[in-house]
Amino acid sequence: MSIKDGSYKNRSIEIDAFIAYPKKGDGPFPVVIFVHASGGTGLFSDKWFKFNRLAAKSLLKKGIAVMFLDNFSARGVKHTYKIQTSTSHWSTFIDAFKALEYLSKDP
Repeated sequence: MSIKDGSYKNRSIEIDAFIAYPKKGDGPFPVVIFVHASGGTGLFSDKWFKFNRLAAKSLLKKGIAVMFLDNFSARGVKHTYKIQTSTSHWSTFIDAFKALEYLSKDP
């Protein structure tokens, strides 16, 4: 409902992200945004979850920048796999679109 009535805008937060750019070229670069699952940002670096890192390396080699978005830290949450209601899953969508909006304004 907060998306439909726009009330999510009344509680703005500043989320964190890490952006890696390809080593070659001056840009602008296309960007792929990685958003973690309920395990939190640990999924980006945990040795058992290699997919994100391998995909990011492959994209960087192809001249595509990558952004790792942290949806939880600003909300005081580390993970939601035990209590899924600790952060709304809709916030993940809002954060991704707001990150896209931010990137669209950066030459």
